Amino acid sequence: MQAAIATLIGVLGTGFISLLFQFMRMMGTRLDRIESKVDNLSGELKTHGERLARIETNLDIDPPAEAA
Repeated sequence: MQAAIATLIGVLGTGFISLLFQFMRMMGTRLDRIESKVDNLSGELKTHGERLARIETNLDIDPPAEAA
């Protein structure tokens, strides 16, 4: 009887650990995708900021002076 219980606990423990590793791997993949999307958005914002700066330069706008 004790051998059956020990075997059952071992099998369940192994299954739980394998599920935990799969979950961690899946979350790592999702975090990588999120990080990639954030990097893309950051690059787009930088591009838009540079474009806005060029437009302000062409229009002779001084944003800090205009805001004050």
